[in-house]
Amino acid sequence: MAPDNYLFNKQDWHAVESAHREALIREIDEYDSERLLNTSPSDLASYFEEKFWIEPVVLRENEIAADQREVQVDVRRDPFRDIRDRSKPFKVKGTRIEIDVPFDGEPKLFRIQPTIYTLNPPQGEVNNGILRLKLEGTNLNPEEVKVQIDRTLTTIRGYLQTLANDVGKLNRQLRFLAEKAISAIADLVGCVNEVNALIPSQTLKIKLKCDRMRDK
Repeated sequence: MAPDNYLFNKQDWHAVESAHREALIREIDEYDSERLLNTSPSDLASYFEEKFWIEPVVLRENEIAADQREVQVDVRRDPFRDIRDRSKPFKVKGTRIEIDVPFDGEPKLFRIQPTIYTLNPPQGEVNNGILRLKLEGTNLNPEEVKVQIDRTLTTIRGYLQTLANDVGKLNRQLRFLAEKAISAIADLVGCVNEVNALIPSQTLKIKLKCDRMRDK
């Protein structure tokens, strides 16, 4: 499987967590101020908590499916073969085994490096709710294939468990973050409205411009 198919190595969890928090606060900042003032803070907090909730990945291992087919296998990295030019693919007849593992949860988590990880992450492909593992070779041994698949799945389970812990910690903070941001914006909008109410001339209305409010 190609190096770009490594799982759990495209994004760092701490960066993802920080960006997720910022996105939540930014969306509350940009929420319509009149709707914000006229909606229950508890209902708003629930809305944003649900919207930004991240669902951990759970493998449905009781639904695993396997497929085997004949393919052309690139063996240029096989040190026991006499190949003159190893800079180019050297293909021979072989076998490919594909293991499809359905899952529930956020598929983007397969791209994220959790807080605990190894220097040799597992490989796989993720598409339409399916995690696909591939093995290719010219003389695949059934027992060795089973051992390798089991080892890969064990590694993936470990990554997903760490991510579930990381995600769970963030999810538990979402409501607090939402309530705090909503309260700050509501206080700011209320203050501006009170000041504007004291100014009779519409041309002198205060237009709040800062990084916590949209310029109306």
